[in-house]
Amino acid sequence: MAIITKDTDDEEMILAEMDMLAKDAGDWRTHLPYEAALHFNEQTRIREAYQSHVDNCEYCQRLIETLQSG
Repeated sequence: MAIITKDTDDEEMILAEMDMLAKDAGDWRTHLPYEAALHFNEQTRIREAYQSHVDNCEYCQRLIETLQSG
């Protein structure tokens, strides 16, 4: 039995929102990995690796925005 916490609720809400967005995003394997999205704005190496994709991908832009606002 899982213990429900605010963090669990927030995470489930974020995942549900991203799942809804992903329906139009196509193959999820072509997008920014979740862990990279978490640190996209803080890590130069991650930005350098994924910036060109993120600039042209609404899904990844929303993923970063959602994670950074939480």
